[in-house]
Amino acid sequence: MQMVKKFFILSFLIWGALLVFMPKKEIYYFFEKELLSHKIQINEKRIDTSMFSLNIYDATIYVKGVKIATVKELNFFTVLFYSKITLSDLQFDRILKKKIPQTVEHLGLYQTIISPITLPLDLNGSFGEVEGEISLATRKLFLQFINVGKVETIQKSLKKNDRGWYYEKTF
Repeated sequence: MQMVKKFFILSFLIWGALLVFMPKKEIYYFFEKELLSHKIQINEKRIDTSMFSLNIYDATIYVKGVKIATVKELNFFTVLFYSKITLSDLQFDRILKKKIPQTVEHLGLYQTIISPITLPLDLNGSFGEVEGEISLATRKLFLQFINVGKVETIQKSLKKNDRGWYYEKTF
C-alpha cells in the first residue's frame, strides 16, 4: 500500500511539474512556424503565460498574405488530460462579408483524454448560438444552430433537421 501511495504522489508531482514548467511560448512559436509552412501567418501584439494557460492578445491572421481576421483574445488552457481553446471577439475582414458572418463573439474548442479525436465546440455571434463538433477520425465538421440569429449570409450553406438549422462539411 505504501508503494502505491508513493507512486501516485510521484505521478502527481511529475504531472504538476510538467504543467508548470511546460514551455508554452515555445510550443506556440512551433505551432506558428507550422502554420507558416501552409502560408498562414499570425501576428500578435502580446503573449502572456500562466501556470495552466497561454493568452494571445490582438492577433491578426493572414492567409497567403491577405488579412482574414483579427482576434482580440485567444486563450489556450491545458491540464494535459483536458485542453480548451477559446477565442474572444473574432472579426473577419470585409472581403469575407458575403460568405460568412462578420463577427464571432466567442468560440470554444475542447479536447479530453476520454474522446481525443472528437472535439466539441461552441460559438456565438450575430448568427446566434451554435454547438457542434469536429471529428478528426471522419474529418467532419458539424454545427447545430441552437438560437438562430442573422444567418442570411450563410443560409444557402445550411440544411434543416428536426432540431433546426445545421451546417455539415468534410475536410
